[in-house]
Amino acid sequence: NSEDEQEMPSHCMELELLDKKIRRLVQKLKKYDVHLEVFDHTEITYGRMLGKGGEGIVYKCTVVYNGLPVDAACKKVLNNTDDAITITLDEIELLCLARDPIITTTLQVYGVAAVPSAPDSDFGHLVILTEVGIMNALQLYQEEEVPAFVTFDLWARLGAGMACMHSKRIIHHDLKPENILVTGFNKSL
Repeated sequence: NSEDEQEMPSHCMELELLDKKIRRLVQKLKKYDVHLEVFDHTEITYGRMLGKGGEGIVYKCTVVYNGLPVDAACKKVLNNTDDAITITLDEIELLCLARDPIITTTLQVYGVAAVPSAPDSDFGHLVILTEVGIMNALQLYQEEEVPAFVTFDLWARLGAGMACMHSKRIIHHDLKPENILVTGFNKSL
C-alpha cells in the first residue's frame, strides 16, 4: 500500500532480499573453491572515513577474519537498487575469481554484509569489506619518488586487471588514479 511505499527508502533494499542475494553469491563462489565471508553488521567496528565517491562511502574498519582482528576498508554501497546490487555482486565475484598470475595482487575481498540503514530497520545497504591500502595511485605519485620499474609494474597489473574485467564484459566507467588502490611497493630491486 502507499503507506508502506512511503516508509521504504528508495535507495535501500529489504535486508532479507539483500541477504539472499549475498548468500547466492557465496554459494556460487564455493563452486570455485573461493570463500567469501558473510559478516554480521555488528561485527564491524568503524573508523575514520577514507573516501567518498558516486558509488559509496569507504571507511577504515576492523573486523574479525579467520579468527583474527583485521584492518579493512569497508565500502557502503549507496545505490541499493536491484540493478546496482546485481552489478556490484558481479564485480565482487570478479575480484574473488581473478587468479591470473599477473594480477595476484588483486584487492582481497574479505567479505560482505547487509547493514541496516537505521536501527531496527528492515532496509539496508550492501557493505563490502576488503583489504585496506596505504594510498591511492594519485597520492603515490604526489608523495613519493616512484622508480620507472614500479610505474611499469603498476601499468602492467592495471592492464591485466582491465583485460580480466573486459573478458567478463564489465566496463569500469571510472578508471582514475584515485580509484587505483596501492597496498605497497618496493623502491629497490
